[in-house]
Amino acid sequence: AHVARSGGEPVVVAMTGKRHWDMMFSPPLKNKTQFGPQTARPEGWPFEESEVWVLPSPSGRAAMTSEARIAPYRELSARLRALGVWTPVGPTPDDSP
Repeated sequence: AHVARSGGEPVVVAMTGKRHWDMMFSPPLKNKTQFGPQTARPEGWPFEESEVWVLPSPSGRAAMTSEARIAPYRELSARLRALGVWTPVGPTPDDSP
């Protein structure tokens, strides 16, 4: 689902892969990006009011634990719920039994 502010910008832009985000900068960032919300924006970034999140690739090729891979997705899920732009259907991993 796409949720936009009244001005047409998305509330959140999320992308997978630090390398993809790093390459949007000139010169490209060099291993400075952490997973999660980003404060820096590349020159010419069109969504000034949108939050930007960088998430691990779900492919499993990067050397990291499953928990490390899932954690940023859980953080984004909590943020989307806090913003009121997403309501999950059914139980989520954050729900307690």
